[in-house]
Amino acid sequence: MVSARPNHRIAPGIGAHLRILAITDLHAHLMDFDYSRDQRAPGTGLVSLADRIAQARREAPNTLLLDNGDTFQGSALGEALIAERRERDHKAEPHPIVAALSAVGVDAAVPGNHDFNFGIEVLQDLVRQAAYPFVLTNLVARRGATPGEDCALFPTTLLMPRRISDAEGREHDLKIGIIGLVPPQTLCWDEDHLRGQAEIREAREAAQYWAQDLRLKGADLVIALCHGGLGDPAPSPGAEDVARCIARLPGIDAVVAGHRHEVGAEDAQEGAAPIVSAGSHGSHLGQIDLHLTQDPARPGWHIAASATALWPATASPGPAAQEIIRIAAPAHARIRACMTEAIGQTDIPLHSYFAGVLPAAAAELIAEAQADAVRAGLADSAYADLPVLSSAALYKTGGALGFEAYTDIPAGPILRRHLHDLYPFPNTLAAMRTDGRGIRDWLEHAARIYAERAQDRSAAPLFAPQAVGYEFDIVHGIEFEIDLEQPVGARIGELKLATGAPLRDETPVILATTNYRVSGSGGYPILDVVYRSQRLVRDIMAAHVAKRGRITAGPRPSWRLVGRAGTERYFTTTTEARKYLPQTPLRERHREEDRAEDGTEDRRLRLALTF
Repeated sequence: MVSARPNHRIAPGIGAHLRILAITDLHAHLMDFDYSRDQRAPGTGLVSLADRIAQARREAPNTLLLDNGDTFQGSALGEALIAERRERDHKAEPHPIVAALSAVGVDAAVPGNHDFNFGIEVLQDLVRQAAYPFVLTNLVARRGATPGEDCALFPTTLLMPRRISDAEGREHDLKIGIIGLVPPQTLCWDEDHLRGQAEIREAREAAQYWAQDLRLKGADLVIALCHGGLGDPAPSPGAEDVARCIARLPGIDAVVAGHRHEVGAEDAQEGAAPIVSAGSHGSHLGQIDLHLTQDPARPGWHIAASATALWPATASPGPAAQEIIRIAAPAHARIRACMTEAIGQTDIPLHSYFAGVLPAAAAELIAEAQADAVRAGLADSAYADLPVLSSAALYKTGGALGFEAYTDIPAGPILRRHLHDLYPFPNTLAAMRTDGRGIRDWLEHAARIYAERAQDRSAAPLFAPQAVGYEFDIVHGIEFEIDLEQPVGARIGELKLATGAPLRDETPVILATTNYRVSGSGGYPILDVVYRSQRLVRDIMAAHVAKRGRITAGPRPSWRLVGRAGTERYFTTTTEARKYLPQTPLRERHREEDRAEDGTEDRRLRLALTF
């Protein structure tokens, strides 16, 4: 629930009041600007939170501003800043994101999983520049027999002494303990950077141990910076979304959640600390108010009441944002100019409106670029004569990402910013040796995104409730059908190579993909990795487009959905897709029960695929 005011009033004049302010998943959004579209993005970026932070501080004399990670990666600005530091030796210059967060007065931070995307050395360089400390509790250089015997990579805990004032202006000492947690999957997601350099502990185990350790060292309060989603209060081992679980551990007084870009605030409950999850890209400022009292019978401070709130970012930067704008201005101008560089031409639009429904030229472009680069990389190897297939997904496919989260590159020049829009992540190229059976298993895993149709209904949703488009890694270079009438695990029909020859279970092939997938991310099978490149897939795409010069046709009808005759599957996209409908077999679906009640009706386009 998003609250415009704290959910509970804190009684004035008794004890002291501590306000915790939280940013999460900034993803290198300093300015309220979308570089991939070369336009303002109101209500995003650190500049849009600066005045919210200033206002929250004016209202409370004792505040703590925390950054919950995924801070330095996730925008064209973030990647370009790291590239500059590597290639042009900009290390002597303060990193603008670090400088801006220092200027806005961040008190402590945890690195998120994406902050390791550029390697440990890069992150350590950024940490050294910061005017505030970082904490990382469960990702360590080497695990010991117990958490207390772990060899730390960054400080495992923080114990911050503060002077706070009560309602009558009297000052008191307060010791605040902070722990920082990342998902255990971080080791897999960034295996190339972390292999041999880091190990992980379950967040619950690490949090429980170090919260008690902080208490023994005199902490009055312990705050958990949990770079994980809200999740289940009792998650399964290895879960990445554990904030609600951490909030229920003894000794934890407040939790800042993130990672999933959720917008939520949960008040303290019996046995559970308050939680805030402040969206992403600077969309919200999280707030937890703690009313503290001292009991003569018990030493230290104790929480008498608490309240949570979420404040949406301002639509336009105000006075408090001017220093951030000054810091960001040189890099902002450089990156914006770079993003307008023309790389090639396309005679057809490249969009993601029908991802997972119809073959997409945009996905085909990614796959072709990967396949060509892998062929070149394996040209002098024992695998040179094997067929090279390529797996690719489209990342901006709406859903939980919102109605603006689609790629739509019009026919005309392909600019560098278009490739950032199409491929927003800094994944590198990799390839695996497998066979027809492995390709079938890969596709069966991808096809889990589709819902099963109840036999007594002729119409059903196309996608499963929790499906996300970026997990639909379709394999290019073969032809096949996906039978929606079959259960999960049995949906992929006969596989044929582009030559028309059948792809038999025992036929060896190479599958071009990314470092992200060869680590097992998304649950895809880990096969025999035979090739790794340090080149970004996006850079490979740029070289492919430049070499090709012009995209003239596509996509190939390499796969299709099939269902029982007379049935239909429906899904929702955005109204911007309507202009492309005449070239598809899709039709609009007008049913009263489909109408939205969330104010998005004018942007929803409901479509049906009839068999």
